[in-house]
Amino acid sequence: TSWEASKDGLTWTFHLRKGVTFHDGTPFNADAVIFNLRRVTDPEKRTRRTSLYKPFIKSFEAIDDYTVRIQMKVPFGALLAHFAHGAGGIVSPKALEKYQDKISLHPVGTGPYVFEEWVPGDRIVLKRNDNYWKGKPKVEEIIYKPVPEGVSRVMMLETGEADVIFPVPLIEVDRLRKTKGVKVVIGDTARVMYIGMNNLKKPFTDVRVRKALNYAVNKEAIVRNILKGMAKPSKSMIGSLVWGYSSIKSYEYNPEKAKELLTEAGYPNGFETSLWTPEGRYPMDAQIAEAVAGQLKKVGIKVRLRKWEWAAYIKNTRKKPEKAKYEMFLFGWAPSTGDADWGMRPLFYSEMWAPGGSNRFYYKDPEVDKYIKAGMEISGAEERKKAYKKAQEALVNNPPWVMLHDMVQS
Repeated sequence: TSWEASKDGLTWTFHLRKGVTFHDGTPFNADAVIFNLRRVTDPEKRTRRTSLYKPFIKSFEAIDDYTVRIQMKVPFGALLAHFAHGAGGIVSPKALEKYQDKISLHPVGTGPYVFEEWVPGDRIVLKRNDNYWKGKPKVEEIIYKPVPEGVSRVMMLETGEADVIFPVPLIEVDRLRKTKGVKVVIGDTARVMYIGMNNLKKPFTDVRVRKALNYAVNKEAIVRNILKGMAKPSKSMIGSLVWGYSSIKSYEYNPEKAKELLTEAGYPNGFETSLWTPEGRYPMDAQIAEAVAGQLKKVGIKVRLRKWEWAAYIKNTRKKPEKAKYEMFLFGWAPSTGDADWGMRPLFYSEMWAPGGSNRFYYKDPEVDKYIKAGMEISGAEERKKAYKKAQEALVNNPPWVMLHDMVQS
């Protein structure tokens, strides 16, 4: 129900809600929290997300049945955001002991709905938790059905077979807005889309070239003509819904400025390069890559476009620097914690170069490193925001990528 941190940020105390039980009847208390903390910080039994906790947490103890104290190795301002991550969810100790590494197939939490059934490829069924601590939910049952084809999802909505669909295909948004009995909900997201550049390969070693490409790409046209308005030109390198976001600036479409910078950098006639893109991973991803290639051609940059299947794409864009064959690549990023730390540190911190992190650009800027580290180690929210604003300003001024757009969801 509440928590507090010491002034030095090294001690966190959490006070738990009383009278809560897991779906299997196990009490939710300090022992359950300690059991889960041991699980996510055990170096011998690493989970996929142990790295979110182990580097920062020194020790933890139950002060009483409903109080937990955590000692940190170093101050870590994003601790609460990391606990809000799915991997930080407190699961029934009884269920963890029973199912062990199969717990993802048998989730047991404390929320308003109880896992009932999973039929792979067909449906997930959740039943109402009548003992939910906030009161009985109004909806008795929720069924999630995977429907990859956008047209099929829309048909299910219009025939009443589905009550809610997500996402709504871009080409259907305007029509469905005018359809009686249908409500289209549109909102900002934490996802930012970009064209990455390998900062270790010429000519992308030169910041003037990287800035030139930002001026050469018409983001407004991409949003208007390809995404049908379902995006906003990026004004930072994290999405607008990310905590710690600051609106810095969007590079205007200015091909003449792009040519000037290319000339200054020694490329008056442009150059040849390659652009990799997934096809079908993000809304209109391949079409956006094609548009970018066409726009770069206008400033003398000849682009060889290559489309990839997603699994192979991920593998081939996360290599050691000396093995990376890519020059430019289209990608998206939304931090799973919703915090600027995870929005920037895996991508831009110099210690997070691929394959260990997601810094696929092999980007290194001491100023950016300084502010990302400061934001990580400061516990005060306002001071963290100031540090992250400085980091975002430095990133926009020394861009590792072409800023495209923040996605809008429907």
